[in-house]
Formats: sequence, structure tokens, C-alpha cells
Amino acid sequence: MKVRQIKKMCLLFGEGGKEEIFFRFLENSNRFKNRFPDWGIEMSHASGEACSVILQKCINFTSKRGFDLVICFIDTDKLQEHGSRSEEEKNRLEQLATEHRIKIIWQDPDHESELSRATNGRIKGKAGMRRRLENNLQAISKSAFIRRIFAFFPNE
Repeated sequence: MKVRQIKKMCLLFGEGGKEEIFFRFLENSNRFKNRFPDWGIEMSHASGEACSVILQKCINFTSKRGFDLVICFIDTDKLQEHGSRSEEEKNRLEQLATEHRIKIIWQDPDHESELSRATNGRIKGKAGMRRRLENNLQAISKSAFIRRIFAFFPNE
């Protein structure tokens, strides 16, 4: 009789559809599959809103689900709306996330910029993102952005 193994589940929660394209790319990458074979990924997004709204939607999405790991991707450009209180707002959101067992990846200043740095080029639109991800697999796999994401997964 074959024993069925239950995968641990991670939620990757972003601001919009472009993050979801990246999440699918990450989930299907050999680097993720080989390094974390016991993990599955679920994805969702908040449709591009303020930092606090994105985090609250992430909290609402996870409240009745048993994820082993939740990572919420938030753009830092949205923090600038708080002016001189942006660091205070960031700390408040970090505290709220911690209370709900959510890890935050701050994207500086936004998701497209993080991927542009990882691939050494500008990304235009969703189709452009897919092409850039496919054409720059090695660069992305070794990028600081990916290392920041993988750091939240426990080493086993």
C-alpha cells in the first residue's frame, strides 16, 4: 500500500495580478520544487490597495484556513502616503502581521522594481513579465529577492 504524503501549505499573498504570475513561476520552478518538495503553494491577491488593506485582506483570507506559512508581499511605495509616519506605519503592520503568524516581504518600492533588479531589465505588463521570467530563470533563481522569500521556509 502506498503511503500518501501530506504537503505543507504556504500562502503567497500579493497586491495584484502581476504578483500572482510571479508566484506561479516560483511554484513551478525547479529550484523551489527541489529545495522544498514537501511544500505546496496557494496564491491570492488584494487588487492593489493601501498597505493596511492588503494586510487585512490577507488576514481575512487566512482566518479560517490552516496554512503552515503565510507570506504577504507589500510595496513600500504605498508607505510613502504616510509621509513622516511611514516607519511608524510599517512597524504597526509588522506587529499586526506577527499577531496573525504572517510574514511580510517589503517590495522596494514595488514588485516590478524587485523583479527588474533580479532580471537586470525593465518589466512592462503581464505578458512582458512572463517572458522576462522565462528568459531570466538563472538570474532570478540566484537573486536576493528569491533568497528573501526562501528564508521564510524552514530548513528540514
